[in-house]
Amino acid sequence: MKPKKLKKKIQQLEKRLREGSEKLTELKHKLQQAETAKALKAARESAARATASVGTKSPGPTTGAKKPQRKLNLSPERRAQLSGAMKAR
Repeated sequence: MKPKKLKKKIQQLEKRLREGSEKLTELKHKLQQAETAKALKAARESAARATASVGTKSPGPTTGAKKPQRKLNLSPERRAQLSGAMKAR
């Protein structure tokens, strides 16, 4: 291989390595930012949960709206089986 071609290949390789290291540092920085953001969010949520539990005694939503019960579509045999299992508990 000619020296000019070798020099060019070496320059391209060095450029790729430099860009790779820059990308690596950038990704590490983004990862660190994401971890700190996640930690801050968790701390905020736990603080909010702590103040909410201290402020109110009743659990659940305070609006008074209850979630409607879903009716189970069970056959009479399955209903009897489930009731027997619940009584056994």
